[in-house]
Amino acid sequence: MSEAEKSLHPVRPIRFYVVIVSSLLFLTLVSVGIHLLELGVWSSILTIVVASIQALIVVLFSMGLRYEKGFTMVFVAGSFLFLIFFVALTLADVVTRGDMFNKEHRNYKIKSPVKPMGQGTEHHSGETKTHEAKEH
Repeated sequence: MSEAEKSLHPVRPIRFYVVIVSSLLFLTLVSVGIHLLELGVWSSILTIVVASIQALIVVLFSMGLRYEKGFTMVFVAGSFLFLIFFVALTLADVVTRGDMFNKEHRNYKIKSPVKPMGQGTEHHSGETKTHEAKEH
């Protein structure tokens, strides 16, 4: 066997790829289910976790990085670390916004038009008021 043949990725049966596609479709349905459950802040966190699992499946199996060694894995690991870092910064910003608006109102008597997460507007709270009902 030549050196080039040894370095090639293993040939997988069709069943392997059917399982990969099925798992990705199942995780997509899980994401939709999480969205429909309306879990508040947890919806975003759980959806990001499911999307990360999907990305990991694609990177490892569809792109074949499971069979790579050395320097390529350093770049993959570094990319995931940066992803985790930026997601953590974004979540920290979103989670602490409610307190910021309260301080803004208390210190400067400014009422912000932006509502913190968890304080839905009429449109999102399920109330259906007509234009006439609002005037009275």
